[in-house]
Amino acid sequence: NALAHIGGNLAFGHAARSGRSDLAIANGRVVVDGNLSQYANSTYAYTIGDGPSVGGGIAVTGAATILDGAQLAVRFDGAVSMGDQFVVLDADGGVTGAYALLNGGQLSAFFGIDALYDPNTVSIVVTSSQDFADVVATPNQVATAEGLQSLGSGNPLYGTILNIATEDEARLAF
Repeated sequence: NALAHIGGNLAFGHAARSGRSDLAIANGRVVVDGNLSQYANSTYAYTIGDGPSVGGGIAVTGAATILDGAQLAVRFDGAVSMGDQFVVLDADGGVTGAYALLNGGQLSAFFGIDALYDPNTVSIVVTSSQDFADVVATPNQVATAEGLQSLGSGNPLYGTILNIATEDEARLAF
């Protein structure tokens, strides 16, 4: 089921426009009957996780072109697990180009995303950037961090720590 169905081509972030042009997708999939071009200085915002605002990506019946300087901004809503994969762009006529990941793909103090490209699809995968104990200073913090890390995916306390935004906030949690 499509959030929006666009007949014809879609271009956003066109160089002739001043400022920034963004496309945000949440709660559904955008279908483009034609070609998609994403220009420099534009941002495609996509939400991952199991929450209510998770995006369904863009499906293109033609070709998708991502020009240098086009950004992919990813945020999360709800729980994510290492290795979770999300399709952000699927083009029947192929995908050319690559996104610059906003913030280098880092989403929290402990995880981020990497972009995966194949001839017709752009996906993102959730990756670990560091262990909980990597951000702490005292022996008690190390023990606490290691204990919490051992709980693993699916544990609500583990998920809460995983989603802490900064290393400073994480240190306070331990």
